[in-house]
Amino acid sequence: MARATISAVKAATQLLVRYLFWFTVLLLAAGVLIVAYAHVTGYDPDRASWSAVLVPRILSALRLAALPAIFGAAVATQFRLLRSVRPAPMVSLLVLVWSATLVGYGVANAALLPRPEAGAIVPAERIVRAGDVRLYARSRDGGSLTGLVVHDASRRLGFGLYPSATVGPDSARLLIPGFERSPVDLSLMENSYSAMVAPPAGLAALLADLSALPRFLTLGSDRPLEGLLLLGGLSIYLLGVWTLVRLTRWPLFNAVLAALSLRFAVWLVPAFHEGFLSDLVITVFDSRMTSFVCAAVLACVGIGTFAVSAFLQPLDEWRREVGRG
Repeated sequence: MARATISAVKAATQLLVRYLFWFTVLLLAAGVLIVAYAHVTGYDPDRASWSAVLVPRILSALRLAALPAIFGAAVATQFRLLRSVRPAPMVSLLVLVWSATLVGYGVANAALLPRPEAGAIVPAERIVRAGDVRLYARSRDGGSLTGLVVHDASRRLGFGLYPSATVGPDSARLLIPGFERSPVDLSLMENSYSAMVAPPAGLAALLADLSALPRFLTLGSDRPLEGLLLLGGLSIYLLGVWTLVRLTRWPLFNAVLAALSLRFAVWLVPAFHEGFLSDLVITVFDSRMTSFVCAAVLACVGIGTFAVSAFLQPLDEWRREVGRG
């Protein structure tokens, strides 16, 4: 009995260490790439200090890299569990581990979400970007801008000249009289070189979805229940990956399926809140139900996919087929 207990504790410890290892490696790798790209290409000699530039970018990079790191660590650890003699209890423990990590992410994300400040985000004599809108202001006096040149990349109508603009009282919107897309959302304002250059076409949609996710997966005071439900839905969705990592006898193909399933989840959350699915939810239900419906869809897909594993061949037979037994 004592030996069995020690063996179980050892297996649980190894699983936790393995998950934390992959999470740390992926978090640091992605974070370093984000910081290096944003800091080097967005170098600003007027604000070249650790406190003004590099530290905020490190925090922003960790916030953006954390969720892919959680997903990657969960999938990598599930692949390792395929070698386990009794994977069921280990899978249950792994679900608890990544659920705790997701909750921790939601709490930290609420603290790290950028709070727009008009004076810092809308500079004068510098090209800035907010989504598809790029603009240049000749001068600024507090929250008022004059001599604006605006380009709307989504409509390809060239440049427009506007005499003035005003930052809204919440410092999150720029009111441009005469501009069709006014007010402009300032929450994602960027003034670095990297923000001016469009990413490769194949990565643009993925990067846009990854950048949007943190806004919804937060446990802040303004929307704790919605964030908790979405994080719970993602946790259950990850459980369905257990079926995909052993769906066929070709592990590489299974890894591709797992990656595609994660891409689907990354797309689904923003699509429900900002994409075409949001209009469908508002039509059928109500705008306040968006997060609830999205969490329910994630959970249902995860449970349904996981249920398929009951019809797969036993794990020991699977290991023998792929030469791991």
